[in-house]
Formats: sequence, C-alpha cells, structure tokens
Amino acid sequence: MGIFDPKVTETTQTDVLIIGGGLAGIRAAIEARQRGEDVLLVSKSRVGLANNSAVALGAFAAAAGTGWRDPADRHEDHVRDTLEAGRRINDRRLVEVMVLGIEAEIRTLETYGVRFRKRDGVFAVTYVPGHSYPRTIYPDKGGGTSITRPMRDHALSLGVRFVEGVAVTRILRSDVAAVGALGVDSAGRATIFRAGAVVLAAGGTGRLYLHTDNPLDATGDGYALAYDAGLTLRDMEFVQFVPGMPPYEIWLVRGGAILRNRLGEDVMLKHGLAVPKQMTRDAVSRAAYVEVAAGLGVTGSSLIVDASEMPAERWERLRGLLPPRVRDAGRRFHMSPPRSHFFMGGVTIDERTATEVKGLFACGEICGGMHGANRLGSNALSECLVFGARAGQYAAEWARNGDRRAIPTEAVDGELERLGAIASRTATQPEGWLPRSEEKLSQQLRSLMWSNVGIIRDAAGLQQAIEEILHIRHWLGETPADGGKGFLSLLSLHSMATVAELIARSALARTESRGGHYRSDHPAEDDEQWLKSIFMVKGSSDDSPLLRMG
Repeated sequence: MGIFDPKVTETTQTDVLIIGGGLAGIRAAIEARQRGEDVLLVSKSRVGLANNSAVALGAFAAAAGTGWRDPADRHEDHVRDTLEAGRRINDRRLVEVMVLGIEAEIRTLETYGVRFRKRDGVFAVTYVPGHSYPRTIYPDKGGGTSITRPMRDHALSLGVRFVEGVAVTRILRSDVAAVGALGVDSAGRATIFRAGAVVLAAGGTGRLYLHTDNPLDATGDGYALAYDAGLTLRDMEFVQFVPGMPPYEIWLVRGGAILRNRLGEDVMLKHGLAVPKQMTRDAVSRAAYVEVAAGLGVTGSSLIVDASEMPAERWERLRGLLPPRVRDAGRRFHMSPPRSHFFMGGVTIDERTATEVKGLFACGEICGGMHGANRLGSNALSECLVFGARAGQYAAEWARNGDRRAIPTEAVDGELERLGAIASRTATQPEGWLPRSEEKLSQQLRSLMWSNVGIIRDAAGLQQAIEEILHIRHWLGETPADGGKGFLSLLSLHSMATVAELIARSALARTESRGGHYRSDHPAEDDEQWLKSIFMVKGSSDDSPLLRMG
C-alpha cells in the first residue's frame, strides 16, 4: 500500500465522539462517560500531553470560592474584567456561564487527583494583571500536564476510549445533523467514526505564525473542519501575541525591571507604557516588535530585561517565580521575541455549546465569543473546564435522545477520493514558483502571516497576504506528500492555509484597532462603527467566505 489507499478503511461506532485531546476534550469525554454514554476521543497526538493545555502554566481564574478569594470580589467583577479585556465584544452569556461555573469545576479537578497550591489548607491566589482582585490559582507542582495527566488517567479509568495518532479530516453530516467523522493516520489507514453526537475540541492555531509558543499540533485543523462543515466562525481577526515566554519576563518589567533596546533606551517609556496597568500583553508585544523591526534588537530579535536597579527585596521575591534558565542568568538577560499565543476567534456556540448543526457541539479554544477581542489572563483553562463539561453533558443528552441517522455514502466516498488525490500527487515544476515542497510552503505561509497578519497590520499588507495565501492554496493542489507523516503534514498545511485566509479577510474588514487586532492605518478603537463582531461562513458557490457583521 502507498501513502494512502481509499479502499482500506475501518469503521467504529460510539455514542459520543470527541475530536481533540486537550483539557476541554478530556473534560467533555469524562462528563459524557459519567452520564452513561460510550465515548471515543480522537487525537492527533497523545491525549493531554502534546497540546496547548499541556504546555500551559495551569492557571485558573475564579472570582468565587470559600477561603481563596478577597471577600469583596464578586462574580460580577470577574465578568466585568473579562468584558473589559475583550473590549466589550464578548458574548456576555458565555462569560457569565464560565464565571459562575468555574468554582465547581476546580473542586471537581481535585477529585481527579489534581493538587493546587495551598497555604494552611486554603487555596493560594495570585494577582494577574487585568483582574480587579487576586483570583488565580495554580497547580501545586508543574504546569499544564499536572492537570491533564490526572484527567487523562481518570477518563481511562471510566472507560473512555482513546484513538491517538489519527487526524480527523472531515466531519460527516446527514442533512442538518452531524453523524460522525473520518480520520486518517500516518500509515495511510482511514477510519470512519459513526457517532450519535460529536464534540469538536481541536482548538489552537499558533503554528500558523513564524514565532509561537504553541506545540507542533496547533495547526488550526479544528477551525478548518468547522468551516468545511458549514459552521459560522466569529472574531477570526483576533490573535493574541505575548512578549517573551509568558509570563516571566513581563512579570519583572511590571515589577520595576527596565526593558532596554540595543541603544539602552527604556522601551516602555519610549512607547508610552509607563505604569504596569498599561503593560498589557498586546501593548508590550507591539512595542517589542517595533523595536526589533527598527533594527534595535539585541542579537537580532531580542531585547534586554534589566533588573539591576530593582531593590534587592523585590528582586528576590520575583526571582523565585522565574524558571531556572532566567533565574540563574543574573539581573540582565535576553527577553525572547514576541510570539503568537492564543486565538480568540472560532466557532459560534450558545450556552449549551451547541452549534447550528444538530448533534455537533464545540468547546475550548476552538470557540469564539467568550474572550472577545483579547483574552484576560488565566481565563483560558477556566473556559476549557466549564464548557468542556457542558459539551459532554449536552452531547450525551443528544446521543441518548436524538435520532441516529446513517452516514451518507457520498460524504464518505467524497472525502476518501479527496484524500486519495492528495496522496497520489507527483512533483511538478511550475514556472516562477520556487517553494514547492510542503516544508517550503509552510515556511512561506508562516512568514507571511507573521509579517503581514501579525502584531501590526495595515490594508496593503493584508491585501497582499490574501493574494499570496490564495497562491499558496493553489500550489498546495500540486504539492506531493513525502511519506505517511508528510501526508499528515500536508493535510495540516491545507487547514493552515484555510484559516490564514479567514484571519486575513476578517482583519482587512475591521477598519479599527481593538484588543489583539492592531491596524497601523486605523490605530484608534471605533465603538461607533465597530462595537460588534465579524461572522464568517463558507460560501455555497466557491471556497470564499461570506462575511456579516453583528
């Protein structure tokens, strides 16, 4: 057999199919299984160990909780802070659901074996910029995997089935309902997953950018799946970039260290960021980006964090929060360049995590609306937990009570034919087009997104990006796969190109600056015209998205 043989397929059945092996997906799987349904979780990599949840710091923001909050802190305060960070275009209903639900979810995590930092038996809270009160808690030891490993183990103990190393390439629909999915592995084996309900939890697309702190699997597959399935996506222009390796260096700068360029200038003062409250992730990222772009970086693309004048007591207190590579570097060290970190846009859902396709639910980073234009620190994993649990609950109810429809033969045959055509391509030599391999096209796309659809944008750059993305999508149709793993990488690159176009078109349409979206040709926030979201759905006549404002 070659890279892929469309005639070699397997079929498996389940009540609830989960696509995505991060925190949201695992939580959905646990909830659905606890409600008595057979649950199968499909992931490109090892569940809970190679995704954004695993590499996260493990922070959870919660405004309520006996013994761990300021008595003055209320749910309404957390809602207000989240809406303010999102520049008031969040879906308030989703924000309220998360804020009201996170305390119970944290208690539930403890029953799975997750241990949090405590002092005298009480949760230890940390202040994170943007929050009105200290309300963030962390795991006792380690980061994201100290959360996802116990959850993984608990899911397995309940009988949740894992299928790892399989990339889902198509959500299968019967009329208006989702009835399963089709996936393929690096050995060229295809699997048809029949399901009573489907939960899409494959979020994250940081790898679309040249510089990112996201793992290798964050290639936007879930957004492309949703788009191809006819789901409405929203807020696709909002990408969060962070300075350095968050949040260590920025903690020091907010604490009194000076961020210097090659000339020794104070970068924060230079860019009007004189007080810690102004030093938001997006603002510091823009300042660092401008300095490096102007040739004022150190050793090419770094800046210097200078804590030499910080009082000794404060230095020792903050130093204890740093990882060894920074802690042992002395009081002057390089800050890594800004990088893509989190994606605020995604699938449009309601409070039950339902999409407009019956039987298809979504949760986690793949969803839009919760964070608006910019995510408030420590809200990401809280969102994953609360909406993961809801997705599992409502997917289980649908699988138990909804109609079980057959998978249309033409849907399966069409996807197998598409995969077979991609796998059987041979190399071509198009005139005037140098990048031909998947690797070169990927590098070109990621560089293009970084330079034209990254931290600072303008109309000319965005229009150029759209034109080049369309070229890349065209030549992807001629690009051969290099073996089984190359085949999966090529499929991911197709997803990345689709998502890149959606981001660029949405960014071009929003003629203002708001949150994670900064237009140098429209630098002001314009509430009169733009206190609203951009929604996108796949057009019926071609692959071009249809946009509407609302």
